Amino acid sequence: MGADSMEVSGSVLSSLARAKKKHPKKKHHAKHPKHHKKKHHKHKKKQPAATVTAPVVAPAKPADPAVVHIADRFTGGYTTALGQAISAAGGSLAWFDRQLAPDQVAESARAQQLWSWFPLLADTPAQRYASERSGGFGNWDYGIDLASWTILRRVHSNRAVLEAMVELWSDHLHVPVGSDGWYWRQDYDALIRTHALGKFSTLLIAASLHPAMLVFLNNAESTADHPDENQGRELLELHTVGRGLYDEDQVKASARILSGWTVKWPWDGDHPAVATWSAYYDPDRHATTAATVLGFSTDGDGRGGQTAKDYLDYLAHHPSTARRIATKIATRFVSDTPSDALVTKLAQVYLASDTDVRPVLQTLVRHPEFAAAAKQKVRTPVADMIATLRLLGVDVQPPASRDDAAHQLVFVHGGLQPYSWPRPDGPPDSAAEYASASRMLNSFAMHWNLAGGYWPTGGVTYRSPGAFLPAGKPTVAQYAEHLCRLFHATGTTATTTQALAQAIGMSPTDTIDPTSWQGEGLQEWLGVRALGVVLDHPRHMTR
Repeated sequence: MGADSMEVSGSVLSSLARAKKKHPKKKHHAKHPKHHKKKHHKHKKKQPAATVTAPVVAPAKPADPAVVHIADRFTGGYTTALGQAISAAGGSLAWFDRQLAPDQVAESARAQQLWSWFPLLADTPAQRYASERSGGFGNWDYGIDLASWTILRRVHSNRAVLEAMVELWSDHLHVPVGSDGWYWRQDYDALIRTHALGKFSTLLIAASLHPAMLVFLNNAESTADHPDENQGRELLELHTVGRGLYDEDQVKASARILSGWTVKWPWDGDHPAVATWSAYYDPDRHATTAATVLGFSTDGDGRGGQTAKDYLDYLAHHPSTARRIATKIATRFVSDTPSDALVTKLAQVYLASDTDVRPVLQTLVRHPEFAAAAKQKVRTPVADMIATLRLLGVDVQPPASRDDAAHQLVFVHGGLQPYSWPRPDGPPDSAAEYASASRMLNSFAMHWNLAGGYWPTGGVTYRSPGAFLPAGKPTVAQYAEHLCRLFHATGTTATTTQALAQAIGMSPTDTIDPTSWQGEGLQEWLGVRALGVVLDHPRHMTR
């Protein structure tokens, strides 16, 4: 589909979305209704009290495409300020290389504050268990807070590449917040953050033997007489080599190798007061039958749990795992269909670097296929919302209640919440899953909600739509150019200009008089229409 056709299609769908004039509804968990009372929201022309009217000045010229591209792929989305920071760091590649050492990147003040906004996240597994049992907060609430903290980190963190890799590994080694592993889900997130820019072999061992994964995939229930096959199978199918290289006997062998690793938690017979909630190796639960999987062999001796660690390390270094990880990274950051040549190159670097992901990423961003792939990935609903928040300058404040914006953003985008995909394969990563009509309509509604300051309304400050008007008496074409430089980091097109003119009931050559009804309307409700044109645009909804 050509760019003009995409714009026309987007304009038609945008009109349909506007006709509905409905906000996305919050989703609720039956177990804790008292924390999530349903509220209905209606569009209002009146802006919320918390608005900023200071004008936003557009760049004098379109941005460097290389800077925009690397920001789109590895951050929450390009902004003028981010572009300036990347240029000041020496350009896209110099900035990227510096990002691979996140401890050396000064974190933003807001990102450092976010942890204190969500005190539930500091609860231990035992505290979460006690809260659930007493009818207090449960997995739904903790899941919302983890998702909210994650979303806001992606909005504000200066350590953007770290956040991007935390997301990738969280999807690859997926443990949903709604599973029995939720007691440890915050600690599991911390583990992934620790190893996200290191060796995959180290991450795989730590994640596979973490209580969240052991419980989610049932290895914690495995016994010597009855090894549970779930984690042994998913380890091969999803986390390492992929399908086609092993048979059912090797799945059973994989389960025997992992058996013995379990968790000290209340369900193993101990009272919660003495449960440690930690993972450990129990030799009495280890199946001692000899096992061979893809060239790795053991005589059945668990060696105090070391055999499982050696097995995981072996799988992490397997050539098929190298290709699987290379494909995962190339699909996330290049295109839905990366070339075999790119995947092969990344797999070679992965193995040569002893599974260290940093050289793989450096190779990827310097590959011609990366540079040629701009705007070929469809943003997920969450990524779309994050980019929209950044471009609109929406300022989410510390929450005073669970109805405030900091807790409500997980509902605003209208898609799947972070970490809530129910299956162990993790959420999908291709356009087909994120380009349906229903997704588009939900995202269009989200764009208008945020552009107009309609929802959420508590604990948040919005820029007035009028803040995005050029000074003086611009023509509609100049207004379109102004918005496209701000939101698309490039100039407008004839189709975009015409769509914006149509949306506000003017022609491209008309002058916008601030004292006319159109000029006054562009300060508020009519400005939301104009912003909707550039936000509902394919250039904004792709990266």
